[in-house]
Amino acid sequence: MNNSSPIGDTAPPSADAFVNLSNHPSTAWCDDQLAAANALAPTLVDVPFPAVPPEADAGQVARLAAQTIASLPPTTKVVMVMGEFTLTYALVNRLLSLGIRCVAASSRRDTRDLGGGAKSSHFRFVGFRDYRT
Repeated sequence: MNNSSPIGDTAPPSADAFVNLSNHPSTAWCDDQLAAANALAPTLVDVPFPAVPPEADAGQVARLAAQTIASLPPTTKVVMVMGEFTLTYALVNRLLSLGIRCVAASSRRDTRDLGGGAKSSHFRFVGFRDYRT
């Protein structure tokens, strides 16, 4: 389920991991985002953000958060958490209590009006922002 891919030159499997917990695979990240992740931890691991059923109650979200955290590599140092809001909140609170740094990607949106009500948006990575400030 976890696809480990080193982004450092010689990251051993036991190296600290930057976990991309989102539905945006790191294979589609720009060089700047990869370099920023690499500066935080030498190994990058993609973990898909789980789907949260719309009828899920708080208990189900809490269980999903616990299951997701249990699936992370033991070497997890930093987690980029981006997904459904209530699960993100549960994950970030639990990860921070475990001493694991949580970040979100910050981007600049460049929007062009194409006319006729159509717009084109391009997002440029700016940096990672900590959930805890």
